[in-house]
Amino acid sequence: NNTNQDCSNTHDLESPGFCGLLGLEDVEARSSLLVIKHLLPPYVGNTRIRVVDDGILPPTTTAIVLVCSNGIFSATWLLETLLAARELGAAILPVTIQTNFRFPTSNLESELQGLDFRDDVAITDVANLLREVFKGIAININAQEHMRVLAASVDQLKTRLAEQDAMPNGKRGTSWRIMAKESTKSNKSRAGVVENSPI
Repeated sequence: NNTNQDCSNTHDLESPGFCGLLGLEDVEARSSLLVIKHLLPPYVGNTRIRVVDDGILPPTTTAIVLVCSNGIFSATWLLETLLAARELGAAILPVTIQTNFRFPTSNLESELQGLDFRDDVAITDVANLLREVFKGIAININAQEHMRVLAASVDQLKTRLAEQDAMPNGKRGTSWRIMAKESTKSNKSRAGVVENSPI
């Protein structure tokens, strides 16, 4: 489809940075993902923003916006895409779209056991990555919110992406969470910030 072509075209592969919007394919997750894409500019700094549909990431990937809805921890293709992003040194920024989103628990390895991963994927690697991603602060973006609240949440996401874009290679990944905590202490209630449950 057109989105897949957008994700893999020559312009994206040659751009200084690539940010993938990643989520499940159900109606709720898809609509939220498209709302986020609509409200974000095509570029943040030198980073191109596109939807990832096929699980294929260009080598210039610097960030993944993970649209979190219940069921993401059982989608092997999505989890394998996250592992690929981390291997590229990309930051993974979680965005929750459900008030009842279930964060990873201490039983995460057991929950991942029955999934059909590729032979080269270790469940412990997947579990450790998910715990790392959800240690920090997630932004909550509800597509049904008033446009002013929705725009404020997306602006906060844009700020985090801009911080990532300004970082040199090798410095991305986990350090965005430190800056996010400092920049969101005063406006958590209005900008959709969610303190993740301890794991």
